[in-house]
Amino acid sequence: MASGLAAHFRMLGRYNRLANARLYGACSELDDEDRKRDRGAFFGSIHGTLNHLLVGDRIFVSASYGTGALLLDAAGEPPEKIWTSNDALSNHYATSVYRDGYLYGFHGRQEYGPSLRCVEWRTGRVEWNRDGLGAGTVTLAGDRLLILTERGELILAAADPEGFRVISRAKVLEGTVRAYPALAGGRLYARNEKALVCVDLRK
Repeated sequence: MASGLAAHFRMLGRYNRLANARLYGACSELDDEDRKRDRGAFFGSIHGTLNHLLVGDRIFVSASYGTGALLLDAAGEPPEKIWTSNDALSNHYATSVYRDGYLYGFHGRQEYGPSLRCVEWRTGRVEWNRDGLGAGTVTLAGDRLLILTERGELILAAADPEGFRVISRAKVLEGTVRAYPALAGGRLYARNEKALVCVDLRK
C-alpha cells in the first residue's frame, strides 16, 4: 500500500512539473510589463495569480478583472493560442472544472452577481448559463457537480452540457462561504468564518 501511494505521489510530482513548465513557458511569451500589470485583482496581476487546468497538451487559464480566459495548445514550442475571451468564462476566485470536453464554472465578479456556465473546451462557446446563484465554487465528483454557493447552499447537479439540472440542494451553512470545500470518502467538508460542517453524500 505504501509503495503504491509513493508511486502515485511521484506521478503527481511529474504532472506538476510538466504543467508548470508549460504554463510558465506560455506566460513567458507575454512581455514583462503586460504580465505584471496590476489588473485590480487580489493578487494584482497575471504574474501573481497563475492558475490553470491541464487536459492533455492543452492549458486553460482564467481570471476576472478584465483578464478573461485563454486556452493554449502546449504541444509545440512556443505554445499556440486556441481561443481567448473575456466573455466566455472569466473566473473570479474559483477555478472551473473539466469533464468530457466541457468546462463548468462561475463567470464574472462576485460583487456583480456572476453566473454558472458550461463552456465548450475546444471553442469557448457558452453552452448554457444560469443566473441567480451568486458566487461559489464548483467541485467535480464523477459525473456530478458539487456547487457550494457563497450563501451556504450546497447544490448537486449533473455535469451535462445540455442544460443545468439540479439533482438535490440544501442549505448547509449560514453567513458568507468563500473557502473551497474538501471532498473525501463520500463526505464534503465546508466552512464559513465560524463553523465547519461535514455533509455525508453517500446516503
